[in-house]
Amino acid sequence: MEHCLHCLVKCPKCAATFLRQQWKKHFQESHESEEQKTEVRCSNTPCEWSGSADEARPHALVCPFYLIKCLMCPPNDHGDPAFVPKTEYKAHLTTHEPRSVVEDLLSCVNANCSVQKTRFELLSHMTSCMYECDFCQYPVRRQELHDHLQTTHTDQLVSPDLSEKFAKIFTVPVPSS
Repeated sequence: MEHCLHCLVKCPKCAATFLRQQWKKHFQESHESEEQKTEVRCSNTPCEWSGSADEARPHALVCPFYLIKCLMCPPNDHGDPAFVPKTEYKAHLTTHEPRSVVEDLLSCVNANCSVQKTRFELLSHMTSCMYECDFCQYPVRRQELHDHLQTTHTDQLVSPDLSEKFAKIFTVPVPSS
């Protein structure tokens, strides 16, 4: 439904009344710059950085307290992954045996494939592994499976039961310790 550009609308920030066609310009000029100038704090404890909302994203990329997920650590009792501050990550990696990622054999997530490889080899294998589409039994590579499902079986993908099944196909397994 197209809105009338000559209707009157109220600005949600300052309650001023404008023609619909002028409201967007008013909002951008008067209020978006206010939001960008709003002072925010870094959410990474114990970082004490604060600055404008515009500066928050660049800061997050360099924040020494940014948490990195350790792929070598097993999940905790609740299934949550281990996170390590960026400044401690290199030292943390030395606490793991070097073989834990390199030598552990993992099985391909494709139920029709019996391949077992190291984590790094498995990542390469999974791009070329042939899957059988559950809907039409058409053989398709993992990297093309998502597009195949979206273009060929869109109506069938709305089932909640299938969401979990396809989530397993599109994630890489984490080795257990």
